[in-house]
Amino acid sequence: MPTEQYPSDVENRVTGTERSEPDVGGERRDELFEVLTDPYRRVMLHSLQRTESPVTVAELAADVVAWSDQRQGTDRSDIERSTVEVSLVHKHLPMMADSGVVRYDEDRKTVTPSDRADEVQSHLGSTASD
Repeated sequence: MPTEQYPSDVENRVTGTERSEPDVGGERRDELFEVLTDPYRRVMLHSLQRTESPVTVAELAADVVAWSDQRQGTDRSDIERSTVEVSLVHKHLPMMADSGVVRYDEDRKTVTPSDRADEVQSHLGSTASD
């Protein structure tokens, strides 16, 4: 009686040999997706795409607040705007800078797009409806 021949992919699944890992992009892409999970960070990245010159943290905070106000139909006070700015300075911008998505000058309180701008833009295009 002849032995049955299985295609190699079936044999690999059955025997557990020659497994190949799916290409999910690696750590660099994971960092980018982590940055893009937060809407404040996406708003800042959209704002940074409109310019090549440094943008102040205050300008980015104003953009985030304007986006949030438009989305929620509110008008925030200056106190709430400063709260957003503190959040950007202590949470969002350091994370974005650490992942290489932006350049953040803490002394001057300015932000510029990084060399990853094209990579970021390709992923932001898929989040444009947010």
